Amino acid sequence: MWVLITIIAILAVVLMVYVSAKKERGSVAFNPKAEISSGLKKYTVDYDGRAETGQQYPFDIVGEASYQKNIEKFAEFRGNRDCFTELTATIIREPNNSHDKNACRVDINGVTIGYFARNHAESWIRLLNKLEIPENSIFYVDAVIVGGGEDRFLGVRLDMPQRIASTAKYIKEIQG
Repeated sequence: MWVLITIIAILAVVLMVYVSAKKERGSVAFNPKAEISSGLKKYTVDYDGRAETGQQYPFDIVGEASYQKNIEKFAEFRGNRDCFTELTATIIREPNNSHDKNACRVDINGVTIGYFARNHAESWIRLLNKLEIPENSIFYVDAVIVGGGEDRFLGVRLDMPQRIASTAKYIKEIQG
C-alpha cells in the first residue's frame, strides 16, 4: 500500500514539474517581448518619404489579413469611413521563426500586426549584418494604418525606402 502511495506521489510531482515547465516555455514562445533582452540596442529609421520621393509611407508589409483584430485596436476610423492612423511601429528580427530564419515582425505597442515580405526580410537581414547591427536590436519606424471602411481590410505601411539597401543612411542608434 505504501509503495502505491509513494508511486502516486512521485508521479504527481513529475506531472507538476512537467506542467510548470511547459507553461514557462509557452509564455516565452507567445510573448512578443520575450526575444528582446536587456542588452537590446534600439534604432530609429529616420526617413521622410514625402521629402525624399514624394510618397509618404512607401513600404508595404504583409500578413495584415491575419492580424486584423490586432490592427483594429490601434485604428482610428473617420466616421463609418476608412482609416488613416499615424503611429510608431517596431521591427523585430525573428531568427528562430520556424517558417523563415530571416523573418522580420512588425509590432505596434508589442502587438504583432504583420511581417516583412520574404524578399524584403532577406534584404533587411543582409543590410543589418553588413552594418554589424546585433540580432536582438529593435527598430522604431513611422507607420500608418490605412483602409477599412465597408468590407475592406486594414493595411499597414511604413515610412522607409521601398529599396531596403537605401535604408542604411537613415538608420540611427538611439542613445540611452
